Amino acid sequence: MPASTYIKNKILDLRFGGTAYAAEATIYFGLSTVALTADNTGATVTEPVAGGYARVSYSNNKTTWTTSASERLENAIDIDFAVSTASWGTIQAIFIADSITTGAGNMLWYYNLTPSVTVGNATIVSFLAGAIITRMS
Repeated sequence: MPASTYIKNKILDLRFGGTAYAAEATIYFGLSTVALTADNTGATVTEPVAGGYARVSYSNNKTTWTTSASERLENAIDIDFAVSTASWGTIQAIFIADSITTGAGNMLWYYNLTPSVTVGNATIVSFLAGAIITRMS
């Protein structure tokens, strides 16, 4: 998962400007029906709007994330979304935000799925442990 422009700027501000930045205690995973770029925000992501879709929350700690080689973090647990109750459309990206509210907050990290995934009724979207890798690139 590449870092968003927002989080890159926060890290640079912390390291070179001394501006305080505290990591979020809880992070929120969301899905997008359009491909994302580093300049997207939580408010500019196009998320599913029906069918029981909601961002999912996880604690931001060493239970959720594990460090590994090559300056990266991997999810240490499965990331599971609720079962869809109607079509969510074609999912093109997953992202991490600092807000539970759909269409709000800051996007921190993102990843465009290849191939994209069509989510119909009664579908479970899940990312197994080790499937989500965050990097600064």
